[in-house]
Amino acid sequence: MRFPTKVIGNKKKNSVESNPELRRLIQEASRVADQAIDRSYYAGGSWKLDLKFEVTKDSEHSFPLINLIDKILQLVPDEPDMLFAKAEAHSLLLDDETGQRLRREVLRLDANHFNAYMREKHFKEWGNIFTYPGWGGELTKVPPFMLAIQEDGGYVQIVREGLAPTLAVMYPVNRDNFPPEIIDARWKPFWVETPFGPIFPHYAMFSLPNDKIYRQEFSISPYPLQKIHELHGNWLIRRFCEVNSIFLVVNDGEDIIYNSQFAYSQSVRSTLESVKEKLQKMTLPQDYEKRYQRGMEWYTQNSDIELIPY
Repeated sequence: MRFPTKVIGNKKKNSVESNPELRRLIQEASRVADQAIDRSYYAGGSWKLDLKFEVTKDSEHSFPLINLIDKILQLVPDEPDMLFAKAEAHSLLLDDETGQRLRREVLRLDANHFNAYMREKHFKEWGNIFTYPGWGGELTKVPPFMLAIQEDGGYVQIVREGLAPTLAVMYPVNRDNFPPEIIDARWKPFWVETPFGPIFPHYAMFSLPNDKIYRQEFSISPYPLQKIHELHGNWLIRRFCEVNSIFLVVNDGEDIIYNSQFAYSQSVRSTLESVKEKLQKMTLPQDYEKRYQRGMEWYTQNSDIELIPY
């Protein structure tokens, strides 16, 4: 299956940062969305999303989220991410006809818009962007929905930065056994061709006092499972390739110990551009689980985490 190949640039983010009113409206819209939604996650990868109000014929005009997105679109007309957010807001209200019309308008403006493309092609399988909670550097607690996913083994999670999806790499620790001070953090992905097949190891690295570096290794299976699911490894890797930055999070239960946004370096961008091309060519062998397990064993035996450059 092919998917959009465009790597999004910095234009949107820069326009938001340079416009305080636009930034305020996006933050307010994100807050309103989270206040209006109850999210529940169930072990194994299923979830439930409920609105806290009754949907009526007047909901389009009374739902503050749509009103706020309309104000945003007055400042940035035809901005694909904001149009897509409006499409998703209408889908929340079960107005799928308007949602589809707006999604197709997004794809007319940007044929490579990843989320609009996936919702158009796999509407039932691909979740609404408001399934996932808003995230930012000011948070001190992990939302219960995200904590449940983490407890189910989900260390890479989908979140929203404002109204656009991104990712958070979440590292659970015991606060008493973790360094008390983190100065900075970086993220580094790799694509490794092992004798048994490809793997995608990635590292969260934390700069500590006295020039010490703490490294934590994660890995994701790149094999494209037949069932479309946003939290499956192959699709998470594709999301890494579609954003400009991610969040690096250290938490002890619901308490957030460290939370920062890592903007991709040119080196990371180049790696992910190469990964994206390789994902296009991936197939699913019958013994993919064994291949991945043996590939990780080989990599562990032939690599040294301490040699990963910060």
